[in-house]
Amino acid sequence: MATANVATMPIRTARRILPAKGGLPLYLGLGAMGLAGVLEWPIAVGVGVGYAILRNPPPGAETPNAKGAAA
Repeated sequence: MATANVATMPIRTARRILPAKGGLPLYLGLGAMGLAGVLEWPIAVGVGVGYAILRNPPPGAETPNAKGAAA
């Protein structure tokens, strides 16, 4: 039981820290591609940060539907 908690701790921590809900597979894929050399690591970090910002805009940021556009 304690071994299972230790083994899943990195996943639980990543889910708590990463801002984009449901983005864990994307972040893992970017990390794997960065480690494998498919993407340069600054590109992988930039894509991950961009994805997080687009999924969770800062408070007060306008969204496309904020100006009364029909959804």
